[in-house]
Amino acid sequence: MTASSRFGYSMFTGALLSGALVGWEAAKRPAQITAGAAAHHVSQGSMRLTTFIALALVLGVITFVVATAAGARGRRAQRRSGQGGQQQRRRPARQRGYGGAR
Repeated sequence: MTASSRFGYSMFTGALLSGALVGWEAAKRPAQITAGAAAHHVSQGSMRLTTFIALALVLGVITFVVATAAGARGRRAQRRSGQGGQQQRRRPARQRGYGGAR
């Protein structure tokens, strides 16, 4: 898996977890959210959206770091045991010159 796809999956996972946490907090603590929004002179929706975005970024980055570290650790263990990298190596393609066959 490439770092780019791992980062995308991590951010998607962070968004899912963030949505679940924000939804749970909104359902369990509506009075505290209302009081906090009133104290900072913002709407509840704005406060929830800001919380969702911040949590999605933080959880996504944490997921990415953990997935990268776990992947590197697994690859390192494979190399030490002698199982990884034992595939047949392909010969590099012969370069083709310009100007006719040689």
